Amino acid sequence: MMRSEGWKEYVKSEKEKYKKIGYVECPAFGNERVYFNNYGFDHLVYKGRIPRPNSEVIKRFHLLSDVYSVLKKLKSVDQEEKRIKGESCAYFWTVRGSVNNRKIRIILRRLGNSTIHFFSVMLE
Repeated sequence: MMRSEGWKEYVKSEKEKYKKIGYVECPAFGNERVYFNNYGFDHLVYKGRIPRPNSEVIKRFHLLSDVYSVLKKLKSVDQEEKRIKGESCAYFWTVRGSVNNRKIRIILRRLGNSTIHFFSVMLE
């Protein structure tokens, strides 16, 4: 377990790497851009408003480079879900891929008519 100051620095440095990803054009969505924005980063670190355990956050950060390579070659979506809450609508897609013998599950999201963004990643 990292001490508080060390943990903050670690998360800050990972956020800088995350921001540099920017977006990836994804064949499964007609080469539409999938953005790596604050929604996805925050979801790697928090579940709702509750911080995830440090070990889980570290695992998710390590999977990020795999996310980019999976989305870049992705041909199809495994699952699609539409959620409506009041006036707002969100679309979620689950995709799976394999990199270096690791199977991962990636969640993508679109809020209303906005752009698609990366939302989460985990090991299968």
